Order: sequence, then structure tokens, then C-alpha cells
Amino acid sequence: MAFWFFQRDKLEKLSVPTLISLLPGNIRYRSGAIQVRYARAIIKLLPRLRDDFGINNPRRLAHFLAQGLIESGFFGSLEEGLYYRTPERIAKIYHYKFSSVEAAIPYVKQPKKLANFVYSGRNGNGPPESGDGWRYRGSGLIQLTFRDNYRRIGERIGVNIESNPDRLRNDPATGVLAAAAFFEMNNLLPYADADRADQVSRAVNRGNPEHHKAAYHERDRVALTERLQVLIANPAALFANDDEQRPETDTLQRGDRGPDVRELQQKLNDLERLEYNVGFADGAFGRGTERAVIAFQEDHGLTADGVVGPDTMAAVDEALADPAEIGSPERRGASPSDMADRGVRQAQDGASVTGAGAAAGTAGAGVVASEVLGDGDEESEAAPEQPTPEAITDPEPDPVPETVPEVVQPSGSPQTPAAETGSDINWLLIGLGIALVLIAAFIIIRGRRIARDTQEGYRAGRISG
Repeated sequence: MAFWFFQRDKLEKLSVPTLISLLPGNIRYRSGAIQVRYARAIIKLLPRLRDDFGINNPRRLAHFLAQGLIESGFFGSLEEGLYYRTPERIAKIYHYKFSSVEAAIPYVKQPKKLANFVYSGRNGNGPPESGDGWRYRGSGLIQLTFRDNYRRIGERIGVNIESNPDRLRNDPATGVLAAAAFFEMNNLLPYADADRADQVSRAVNRGNPEHHKAAYHERDRVALTERLQVLIANPAALFANDDEQRPETDTLQRGDRGPDVRELQQKLNDLERLEYNVGFADGAFGRGTERAVIAFQEDHGLTADGVVGPDTMAAVDEALADPAEIGSPERRGASPSDMADRGVRQAQDGASVTGAGAAAGTAGAGVVASEVLGDGDEESEAAPEQPTPEAITDPEPDPVPETVPEVVQPSGSPQTPAAETGSDINWLLIGLGIALVLIAAFIIIRGRRIARDTQEGYRAGRISG
């Protein structure tokens, strides 16, 4: 049974939604999402991973997928993100290139310039002005970087990604094959066979399995590897329906999911401290749940590791039995309308602010509509919608996505002249209307935040009423 996962009938049974629903990281199935595209590519390429690249048993596959999950931000990105808002962040990540925070200032919000600088002059890349740093930035399932790697990995998989590097960023299947070739060509399979997730992590992230420094997010990589080995080696666990009971374990930790996690989340939400609140109890043990668990453990003298063992669970149950740790039942279940009925002033403030924002937005939209659509006989030509890029994750050190929407304007494109109409348009009024709409959006967001904070504070007993 050691190789059950690669049997033909098992491969045919595996579906994209099943794989997405069982992967760690609180991933949700959305048709067309990057995660789904990665899942489809992996399922389709499993026979080739087995036959051509030696990823031919559950342990090797678990190590391969775990590294890919971290490097791609849980299958959430096809390339690394190099857009940083602060020089401090840049100087910290690329400390080997920047001797001071001041030196990093010119690279803030300049991803192409940053890539060309930090990746220049090594592993086949030319100087900054060559553009190689940006051209051969981290891409694919394990964020393959540098021209030499693009060339040798491309030769191994039979795709010339050196001359067409965008293929690695646009095609998940190419990224999966490149990652498999990287594992094979860097001799990582023996480390996987020995179940040395720490060494595999350092080889992928640091470039050397014997590196003295831990890989970034090494603990997460090791935990994911262990979790995936359980799923892949156990057909019942992999193909079990989400509503079915999963095999019981002594602990709950990040990456777990199911009814036990949902019950834990509900218990944490019932406690008074806002720091314990995980939001919606979705049954997925993600970062928010881990943060809440660590906060609870620190407050109750437990080992603050984010892992819920028997001691932590017992402490949660004890806290729920202590009236000082929980608010009253009527407070915990209070809705915004309940709070308003009970005379909670802040709840009324939140509703008033939101209402004011809606009124301002309506007025602003009315002004714009009146000016633009006032002459119904004239036709106007809408400007073409600009494409938006895919979500981009942080570079190699930090897989948590740090994204920014970016609209790419065609170079040299002339401005489209305003359509001539039979009557003059008051652009001052239009500008005022747009400003009102933007202000209204801010007011509505603020009002909703006041309402949310008030509800949480009231439920926790920090607000009287």
C-alpha cells in the first residue's frame, strides 16, 4: 500500500475540489482561481512526477507539495512579489544588499528596480541595467530564480523558459514541472526519503540542505510535510467527505480542519478577551486561530506554541466554566439591533455614521449622473477596461502575500479625447460628485467598523448598556 496514491484508479478518483478542500492553509475552491489551476496541474502531472522525476511515493510527494505550498503562498501565486511600502522591510529582507534603511528608500514601491538590483551579477544574471533580475525573478511553484536556473531547469523539462520566462509565471503546469526538476537535479529526494523536512526546506529556501540557518517558515514547512504524509498515505483520510469524522489526534494545530477545529473556534469566541476571537468559526485552523490560541496560552501560563493539546483544551474548558472569563449569554448573542434597543450609544453612533455615508454617496452619485447622463440623446464611448494582474506573493523569505493592485498602461498610448456632446459638461460639479462618493465610501467603512468594534466590546462586557 506504500504506493497506493500512484495507482491508476486512485489518480482517477482524485478531484480538484477534493484536493483543494484538504490542503492546509484555509484554501477555498473557486473555479479559475490560481489554487485551482495549480491543483489541476498537479493532478494531471502526477504520473509524470512519478515516472520522470522520481517523486514516486507518498513521502516524497508530501515533501514536494509542502515546499510548493509555502513558496507559492499556499498555491496562491505564480510569482514572487517585490512591491514593498517601506524601506525598513526591504532592508530587512535583503540585508545582504542594503547596508542601511536609507539605502533602500529608492526601491520603495519599485518592484522592477528592486529585482534588477538585488538579483544582479550572480547565477547568470547580468548587471542591473540588463533587466535580468526582473526577467528571472522568482516564479513557479517553488519560486525558481536566476537565469542559470531557468536555463538548466528548462532543458530538463523540455521548455525553453530562459527565452520565455513569462511561461513559468503564466502556466502552473510549467511551474510544477520546474519544481519537480529542481528536486531531482538538486538531489533532494534522498533527504525526503530520510524524512528530513528541515534539510529539504533549507535546500529550497537557502540553497543548501546543510545551511546553518533555518529556512524561512521552516516550522510551517515541517508541519505541512507531516500533515500531508498523513493525508497521502491514508486513502480514507484523503477521500473522506468533509462532514465525516476524521481520525482522532491528540492535538490540533495550524493546517488542521474539521468539526474539532470548529468547536475550538466557537469556544475561543465565547471567551471575553477580544484577542481570543477568531471571527467566523469555519473549521479551518489558520493563522487567526493560531494567534488566538497563542494569546490564550500566554495568558494562562501554557507553552505558547499555537498547538492545542490536552492541557490547552482543558484550560479552555475551565475558562468557559469561569464567569469572570465569559460575558453574559445575552451579551454574547447580541446583534446590533439588540444593542440599539438596550440603549447602547455606540451602536446608534455606528448606524448614524453609516447612514450619513450612504446619504453622501447618493448625493454624489446623483450629481455625477445628472451631469453625465443629463442629455439622453447623446452617446458616449466608454474607455476600455484595463486588465489587472494576478495576485503576487512576497519573495522567497515571506510567502504571505503582500499585494498591490497595479494597472499596466500601454506605453505610448495616446489619451482618448473626451467625446464631444451637444451641451457643456460642468466638470467642477462632476469632480465634486466623485469626491462626495469617495468620502461616502470612507464614512460607510468607518461606520461599519464602529458597529463591529461596538458589538465585540459589548459582547465582551467592556461596553455598558
